Amino acid sequence: VPIYCVVDTFPVKVVGTDDGALEVLAYDPVTGEFVRRMDLLERVLMQDDWVVELTEEEFETHLSNLREEYTRRTG
Repeated sequence: VPIYCVVDTFPVKVVGTDDGALEVLAYDPVTGEFVRRMDLLERVLMQDDWVVELTEEEFETHLSNLREEYTRRTG
C-alpha cells in the first residue's frame, strides 16, 4: 500500500488510512475528484483481467492524460 492501478479504464488507488484500514479511491472524470469505491477492492487485490497495476509515475501520467482527454471532449 499504496497500490496504483487502472480498473477497466479508470484510475484507482488503494491507500492506507490513519487507523490502519484500506480505502479504495477511483477517479471520477466528471467531478475531477477521487471517490470512495470499496466495491473495487476485491478486483484490485485479485488482479482480474481488467486490472492493470501501475507505478505511481505511470498512474499520474495516465491520470493526467485522462483529464486532458475529458477536457477536450467537454470543452
